[in-house]
Amino acid sequence: MYNVITYNPETEEATASEAIVIRDDIYTSQYIAFSITDEQNGERYLYASTTRRSSAPSIDAGLRRWTITATGVSDEMIIIDETNSLLSEKDFDAYNLEHKIDNNGNTVIAWIHGHKNPYLGWGVDTIVVVNNGIPKIFDLDLGRIGGIEFSTFDENILYVSCKNSGIVAINYQTGDITEYLTTNGEYGRTFLQTAPDGHIYAVSNDGVYLGRINMQTENFEDPVFTIPTFGYIVSTYRVFDNEKYFILPENSRQYVSMSATVDLTDVTCPGWTDGDATIYV
Repeated sequence: MYNVITYNPETEEATASEAIVIRDDIYTSQYIAFSITDEQNGERYLYASTTRRSSAPSIDAGLRRWTITATGVSDEMIIIDETNSLLSEKDFDAYNLEHKIDNNGNTVIAWIHGHKNPYLGWGVDTIVVVNNGIPKIFDLDLGRIGGIEFSTFDENILYVSCKNSGIVAINYQTGDITEYLTTNGEYGRTFLQTAPDGHIYAVSNDGVYLGRINMQTENFEDPVFTIPTFGYIVSTYRVFDNEKYFILPENSRQYVSMSATVDLTDVTCPGWTDGDATIYV
Protein backbone atom coordinates (compact mmCIF):
# COMPACT_ATOMS: atom_id res chain seq x y z
CA MET A 1 0.00 0.00 0.00
CA TYR A 2 1.03 3.64 -0.36
CA ASN A 3 -0.14 7.18 0.39
CA VAL A 4 -0.23 10.21 -1.89
CA ILE A 5 1.38 13.21 -0.17
CA THR A 6 0.04 16.65 -1.13
CA TYR A 7 1.97 19.79 -0.21
CA ASN A 8 0.41 23.27 0.02
CA PRO A 9 3.17 25.89 -0.39
CA GLU A 10 0.90 28.67 0.88
CA THR A 11 0.22 27.03 4.22
CA GLU A 12 3.44 24.97 4.19
CA GLU A 13 1.40 21.94 5.18
CA ALA A 14 1.62 18.39 3.84
CA THR A 15 -1.32 16.00 3.94
CA ALA A 16 -1.45 12.28 3.25
CA SER A 17 -4.26 10.46 1.50
CA GLU A 18 -5.89 7.35 2.85
CA ALA A 19 -3.80 4.24 2.27
CA ILE A 20 -4.14 2.95 -1.31
CA VAL A 21 -3.78 -0.82 -1.50
CA ILE A 22 -1.78 -2.45 -4.31
CA ARG A 23 -1.89 -6.05 -3.04
CA ASP A 24 -3.58 -7.44 0.06
CA ASP A 25 -4.75 -10.64 1.72
CA ILE A 26 -1.41 -12.41 1.60
CA TYR A 27 -1.16 -15.29 4.07
CA THR A 28 0.48 -14.05 7.28
CA SER A 29 3.08 -16.83 7.29
CA GLN A 30 4.34 -15.87 3.82
CA TYR A 31 6.39 -12.94 2.59
CA ILE A 32 6.36 -10.13 0.02
CA ALA A 33 9.51 -8.35 -1.07
CA PHE A 34 9.85 -5.41 -3.44
CA SER A 35 12.40 -3.10 -5.01
CA ILE A 36 12.01 0.40 -6.47
CA THR A 37 14.18 1.60 -9.36
CA ASP A 38 15.91 4.96 -9.62
CA GLU A 39 13.88 7.77 -11.14
CA GLN A 40 14.12 8.35 -14.88
CA ASN A 41 12.00 10.91 -16.76
CA GLY A 42 9.72 11.34 -13.77
CA GLU A 43 9.02 7.61 -13.40
CA ARG A 44 10.17 4.75 -11.22
CA TYR A 45 9.28 1.06 -11.36
CA LEU A 46 8.12 -1.01 -8.43
CA TYR A 47 8.94 -4.73 -8.71
CA ALA A 48 7.33 -7.14 -6.24
CA SER A 49 7.14 -10.90 -5.85
CA THR A 50 4.04 -12.15 -4.05
CA THR A 51 2.31 -15.42 -3.25
CA ARG A 52 -1.37 -16.03 -3.97
CA ARG A 53 -4.10 -13.89 -2.54
CA SER A 54 -5.79 -15.65 0.35
CA SER A 55 -9.33 -14.41 -0.42
CA ALA A 56 -11.52 -13.99 -3.47
CA PRO A 57 -10.96 -12.97 -6.16
CA SER A 58 -7.93 -15.23 -6.42
CA ILE A 59 -4.73 -13.73 -7.83
CA ASP A 60 -1.89 -16.00 -8.93
CA ALA A 61 1.51 -15.83 -7.29
CA GLY A 62 3.95 -13.95 -9.48
CA LEU A 63 6.51 -11.25 -10.14
CA ARG A 64 4.86 -7.97 -11.12
CA ARG A 65 5.83 -4.45 -12.05
CA TRP A 66 4.06 -1.17 -11.40
CA THR A 67 4.88 2.36 -12.60
CA ILE A 68 5.33 5.09 -9.96
CA THR A 69 4.72 8.73 -10.93
CA ALA A 70 3.85 11.89 -9.05
CA THR A 71 0.17 10.91 -9.22
CA GLY A 72 0.51 7.43 -7.76
CA VAL A 73 1.13 3.79 -8.67
CA SER A 74 -0.45 2.28 -11.79
CA ASP A 75 -0.02 0.06 -14.86
CA GLU A 76 0.35 -3.34 -13.21
CA MET A 77 2.23 -5.75 -15.47
CA ILE A 78 2.93 -9.44 -14.89
CA ILE A 79 6.57 -10.34 -15.54
CA ILE A 80 6.09 -14.02 -14.75
CA ASP A 81 3.60 -15.93 -12.62
CA GLU A 82 2.77 -19.51 -11.73
CA THR A 83 0.62 -19.99 -14.82
CA ASN A 84 3.07 -18.75 -17.47
CA SER A 85 6.28 -20.27 -16.11
CA LEU A 86 7.63 -23.45 -14.56
CA LEU A 87 7.61 -21.77 -11.13
CA SER A 88 5.06 -22.64 -8.45
CA GLU A 89 3.59 -20.54 -5.65
CA LYS A 90 6.36 -21.38 -3.18
CA ASP A 91 8.95 -19.93 -5.56
CA PHE A 92 7.35 -16.46 -5.33
CA ASP A 93 7.54 -16.27 -1.54
CA ALA A 94 10.05 -13.39 -1.20
CA TYR A 95 11.89 -12.15 1.89
CA ASN A 96 14.49 -9.94 0.17
CA LEU A 97 14.37 -8.83 -3.48
CA GLU A 98 17.02 -6.96 -5.49
CA HIS A 99 17.20 -5.75 -9.08
CA LYS A 100 19.76 -4.41 -11.54
CA ILE A 101 20.14 -3.44 -15.19
CA ASP A 102 23.00 -5.39 -16.75
CA ASN A 103 25.45 -4.19 -19.38
CA ASN A 104 23.13 -5.38 -22.13
CA GLY A 105 20.20 -3.38 -20.79
CA ASN A 106 18.39 -6.43 -19.43
CA THR A 107 16.51 -6.26 -16.14
CA VAL A 108 17.77 -8.85 -13.64
CA ILE A 109 15.75 -9.55 -10.50
CA ALA A 110 16.69 -11.92 -7.69
CA TRP A 111 14.97 -12.86 -4.45
CA ILE A 112 15.20 -15.23 -1.51
CA HIS A 113 12.51 -16.89 0.61
CA GLY A 114 11.23 -16.39 4.15
CA HIS A 115 8.62 -19.11 4.71
CA LYS A 116 9.98 -22.52 5.67
CA ASN A 117 7.89 -25.66 5.36
CA PRO A 118 10.00 -28.68 4.39
CA TYR A 119 6.94 -30.96 4.32
CA LEU A 120 5.49 -28.92 1.44
CA GLY A 121 8.80 -28.11 -0.20
CA TRP A 122 9.03 -24.48 0.93
CA GLY A 123 12.77 -23.97 1.43
CA VAL A 124 14.86 -21.00 2.54
CA ASP A 125 18.25 -21.90 1.03
CA THR A 126 17.41 -21.18 -2.62
CA ILE A 127 17.60 -18.09 -4.83
CA VAL A 128 15.32 -17.23 -7.73
CA VAL A 129 16.94 -15.16 -10.50
CA VAL A 130 14.83 -13.74 -13.34
CA ASN A 131 17.04 -12.49 -16.16
CA ASN A 132 15.20 -10.73 -18.98
CA GLY A 133 12.02 -12.57 -18.00
CA ILE A 134 13.65 -16.03 -17.83
CA PRO A 135 13.67 -17.60 -14.32
CA LYS A 136 16.30 -19.86 -12.78
CA ILE A 137 16.40 -21.41 -9.31
CA PHE A 138 19.70 -22.02 -7.52
CA ASP A 139 19.80 -24.27 -4.44
CA LEU A 140 22.92 -23.33 -2.49
CA ASP A 141 22.24 -25.79 0.37
CA LEU A 142 24.12 -23.53 2.81
CA GLY A 143 21.35 -22.93 5.31
CA ARG A 144 18.80 -20.12 5.48
CA ILE A 145 19.77 -17.14 3.32
CA GLY A 146 19.71 -13.80 5.15
CA GLY A 147 20.21 -11.38 2.29
CA ILE A 148 21.49 -10.77 -1.24
CA GLU A 149 23.04 -7.90 -3.20
CA PHE A 150 24.35 -7.51 -6.75
CA SER A 151 28.00 -6.58 -7.20
CA THR A 152 28.78 -3.29 -8.92
CA PHE A 153 32.36 -4.47 -9.49
CA ASP A 154 31.73 -7.74 -11.34
CA GLU A 155 28.86 -7.88 -13.83
CA ASN A 156 27.89 -11.50 -13.08
CA ILE A 157 28.26 -11.66 -9.29
CA LEU A 158 25.53 -11.79 -6.68
CA TYR A 159 26.60 -11.77 -3.01
CA VAL A 160 24.67 -14.03 -0.64
CA SER A 161 24.59 -14.21 3.17
CA CYS A 162 24.14 -17.85 4.25
CA LYS A 163 23.68 -19.16 7.78
CA ASN A 164 26.07 -22.12 7.50
CA SER A 165 28.88 -20.55 5.47
CA GLY A 166 28.72 -16.78 5.83
CA ILE A 167 28.93 -14.52 2.79
CA VAL A 168 29.54 -16.14 -0.58
CA ALA A 169 29.76 -14.80 -4.11
CA ILE A 170 27.86 -16.64 -6.82
CA ASN A 171 27.68 -16.28 -10.58
CA TYR A 172 23.99 -15.49 -11.01
CA GLN A 173 24.08 -16.80 -14.59
CA THR A 174 25.11 -20.31 -13.53
CA GLY A 175 24.56 -20.48 -9.76
CA ASP A 176 28.19 -21.51 -9.18
CA ILE A 177 29.87 -20.29 -5.98
CA THR A 178 32.97 -18.33 -6.98
CA GLU A 179 34.25 -17.25 -3.55
CA TYR A 180 33.70 -17.62 0.20
CA LEU A 181 34.21 -14.17 1.70
CA THR A 182 33.68 -15.14 5.36
CA THR A 183 33.97 -18.44 7.24
CA ASN A 184 32.15 -20.41 9.94
CA GLY A 185 28.84 -18.74 9.17
CA GLU A 186 30.03 -15.29 10.28
CA TYR A 187 27.96 -12.48 8.73
CA GLY A 188 25.58 -15.23 7.68
CA ARG A 189 22.35 -13.75 9.07
CA THR A 190 22.14 -10.31 7.56
CA PHE A 191 20.81 -8.22 4.71
CA LEU A 192 23.53 -7.07 2.32
CA GLN A 193 23.08 -3.44 1.30
CA THR A 194 24.96 -1.03 -0.93
CA ALA A 195 25.61 2.23 0.90
CA PRO A 196 26.04 5.69 -0.65
CA ASP A 197 29.84 5.15 -0.56
CA GLY A 198 29.40 2.30 -3.06
CA HIS A 199 30.42 -0.54 -0.75
CA ILE A 200 28.17 -3.41 0.39
CA TYR A 201 27.60 -3.60 4.15
CA ALA A 202 26.64 -6.49 6.43
CA VAL A 203 25.91 -7.00 10.14
CA SER A 204 27.87 -9.47 12.27
CA ASN A 205 25.90 -12.33 13.81
CA ASP A 206 26.03 -10.73 17.26
CA GLY A 207 24.78 -7.37 15.94
CA VAL A 208 27.89 -5.55 17.20
CA TYR A 209 29.86 -4.86 14.00
CA LEU A 210 29.40 -3.72 10.45
CA GLY A 211 31.62 -5.34 7.86
CA ARG A 212 31.70 -4.52 4.19
CA ILE A 213 32.54 -5.88 0.75
CA ASN A 214 34.88 -3.34 -0.81
CA MET A 215 33.63 -2.63 -4.33
CA GLN A 216 37.07 -1.49 -5.45
CA THR A 217 38.90 -4.66 -4.40
CA GLU A 218 36.08 -7.23 -3.87
CA ASN A 219 37.67 -8.03 -0.49
CA PHE A 220 35.65 -8.37 2.70
CA GLU A 221 36.70 -5.90 5.42
CA ASP A 222 35.84 -6.72 9.02
CA PRO A 223 34.99 -4.74 11.01
CA VAL A 224 34.74 -1.26 9.56
CA PHE A 225 32.41 0.05 12.25
CA THR A 226 31.80 -0.99 15.85
CA ILE A 227 28.34 -0.32 17.20
CA PRO A 228 28.58 1.60 20.53
CA THR A 229 28.26 -0.57 23.63
CA PHE A 230 25.51 1.58 25.16
CA GLY A 231 22.96 0.22 22.69
CA TYR A 232 22.54 -1.63 19.44
CA ILE A 233 22.06 0.62 16.43
CA VAL A 234 21.01 -2.30 14.25
CA SER A 235 17.75 -3.00 16.06
CA THR A 236 15.73 -4.12 13.04
CA TYR A 237 15.68 -7.85 12.61
CA ARG A 238 13.49 -10.91 12.15
CA VAL A 239 13.79 -14.01 14.29
CA PHE A 240 13.98 -17.36 12.50
CA ASP A 241 14.62 -20.56 14.45
CA ASN A 242 15.37 -18.48 17.58
CA GLU A 243 18.16 -16.50 15.84
CA LYS A 244 18.25 -12.87 14.75
CA TYR A 245 18.49 -12.06 11.04
CA PHE A 246 19.44 -8.40 10.72
CA ILE A 247 17.83 -5.99 8.25
CA LEU A 248 19.65 -3.00 6.78
CA PRO A 249 17.86 -0.06 5.10
CA GLU A 250 17.71 0.60 1.37
CA ASN A 251 19.10 4.10 0.93
CA SER A 252 21.20 5.29 -2.00
CA ARG A 253 21.07 8.97 -1.08
CA GLN A 254 24.34 10.66 -0.28
CA TYR A 255 24.69 11.71 3.33
CA VAL A 256 24.61 15.48 3.87
CA SER A 257 25.60 16.86 7.25
CA MET A 258 23.04 19.05 8.98
CA SER A 259 23.84 22.75 9.12
CA ALA A 260 22.31 25.40 11.32
CA THR A 261 22.45 29.14 12.00
CA VAL A 262 21.53 30.90 15.22
CA ASP A 263 20.05 34.42 15.56
CA LEU A 264 20.43 35.98 19.00
CA THR A 265 18.49 38.77 20.69
CA ASP A 266 20.33 40.11 23.75
CA VAL A 267 18.74 40.43 27.16
CA THR A 268 17.68 43.91 28.24
CA CYS A 269 19.96 43.89 31.27
CA PRO A 270 22.54 41.47 32.66
CA GLY A 271 20.82 38.75 34.64
CA TRP A 272 17.50 39.13 32.83
CA THR A 273 15.96 36.28 30.85
CA ASP A 274 14.14 38.13 28.07
CA GLY A 275 16.66 37.28 25.34
CA ASP A 276 15.93 34.97 22.44
CA ALA A 277 17.86 32.40 20.45
CA THR A 278 16.33 31.24 17.16
CA ILE A 279 17.89 28.24 15.45
CA TYR A 280 17.40 27.68 11.71
CA VAL A 281 18.19 24.17 10.43
